[in-house]
Amino acid sequence: MAKLSKIDAAKASGVSRQTLYNYLKDGRLSVDTDGLIDTADLLRAGFSLHRLDSQTDEHVGHELTPSSADTRQDLTRTNEQVALLIRTLQRERDLLQRELDDAKTEKARLLGLLESQQRLLEAGPRYRMGLWSTLKAWVTHARAPGQKESGI
Repeated sequence: MAKLSKIDAAKASGVSRQTLYNYLKDGRLSVDTDGLIDTADLLRAGFSLHRLDSQTDEHVGHELTPSSADTRQDLTRTNEQVALLIRTLQRERDLLQRELDDAKTEKARLLGLLESQQRLLEAGPRYRMGLWSTLKAWVTHARAPGQKESGI
């Protein structure tokens, strides 16, 4: 933002130089190394700024701060944007909640499957033989008594 001398800052804000010096003394305003005051600091301190006529050194009535009608329009626009953001965040929250519920359901399903598999493992092996065991038993029983295994 623009920087003004102390005298110009007092004129632009419409206060006496003494008031401005009091603000500086209290620390509510600050000056830079060149002794100039930033207009942003004046606005933060609560002053309204007016344009200065460079020829007469008096303000010509054009305010640099927005009028109350402009402020109301900006406030309305800001409120609409906030409402839109709130609705968007609510939709996002609902979507995330549904995804969380789906994930919990899937977790419960997988835990149930895991528990059933664990029960099957704990019950011990079923009395089922694999292919080689079945063939070996068949060959053993098919041989005549007294014959030795040939290595199958």
